[in-house]
Amino acid sequence: MKFIHNNTNKTNTIKRKYSRGEKMINRNMTVLEAIQENHQVEQIFLSFGIGCGIFSNNIGSTIEDICIKRGIDVEKLLNELNYNRFY
Repeated sequence: MKFIHNNTNKTNTIKRKYSRGEKMINRNMTVLEAIQENHQVEQIFLSFGIGCGIFSNNIGSTIEDICIKRGIDVEKLLNELNYNRFY
């Protein structure tokens, strides 16, 4: 079985999953809201260098604000958060 992971496949997969009414993580959500949606996204935040523990200052900040402060591409992070939560 061959797995192809390119941006087109990711986008189509995400659209199919969310067409069923599931909530998508967006730039205006706080880190805490995203983690409450799916606890597995915590590992993705950590892979981007975003700490999100209980004592972290990031927990109440929006995803977009954190990306701006740290120079992270917000679209890339959102794609990873929304795609990887299903796999």
